[in-house]
Amino acid sequence: MKILDAKESFKRLLIQHKGGATHPEVNAALEQLVQIAAKDREGVDNIAQEWSPARSLDANKGVWRSITTPPFPGKLPDDSDGKIDESDEVTIGSWDSAVDQPEWKQTYTIQVMMEIETPSGKLPAKLTNLGRCFPKSAAQLGVIFSSGILEPSFELSKNSALAALWKETFDDGIAKEQEAESFVSRIKSMITYKVLDGMMGLKPPSYDCVNFTQTYKIGRPYAGHLDILYLDEELRVTRGNKGTIVVAERVVG
Repeated sequence: MKILDAKESFKRLLIQHKGGATHPEVNAALEQLVQIAAKDREGVDNIAQEWSPARSLDANKGVWRSITTPPFPGKLPDDSDGKIDESDEVTIGSWDSAVDQPEWKQTYTIQVMMEIETPSGKLPAKLTNLGRCFPKSAAQLGVIFSSGILEPSFELSKNSALAALWKETFDDGIAKEQEAESFVSRIKSMITYKVLDGMMGLKPPSYDCVNFTQTYKIGRPYAGHLDILYLDEELRVTRGNKGTIVVAERVVG
């Protein structure tokens, strides 16, 4: 099988199984794609040429759209009949010329468009995670996330009903939770945040009741990593340090 056929088969199975990268058929197709790609990199003496996709800035930068389903806790079953939300994007850009080591270091912004289920209806929302990425080895990217924002993905001035529902869900919900929280629970929360602040500089989320945004910041973030399993001009497959497979298509180079 040629690499183009293997790639198309892998993508077809991924869409068929609604972006589920853990499905056995998808896993098998991915393994086949990785093996064929490795075989194509072998030289005339059947010696594998050095493959260093993580060290190439041009190969990684750009705007990428995820075609895998994010394994978020509490995520409701997918009823989209296999259609992948095209608004899920991974953006790598903004070259930082002040950084000499490692070879390159970039901003790494992940935007996920979602719908939050509430008793009164669905709330369109956008979760943005802000961080940095850099090469750790030939085929591994280091990733550090330092902050994030949860906000409405609709114009507040043009959607009064949704704005009211957002306010009811978050403004009122936060106030009610704080009122109902016992003295002991508040002490526990304070201790928890104090420990997390000491370990990684995590601050309690701040809430802007005007723009309806919730922001978190991590002062001393831990570094994760992404192993690049496959990469070409239009497709990238990575496995995170927690084992999550993410398949992304390039939207803008």
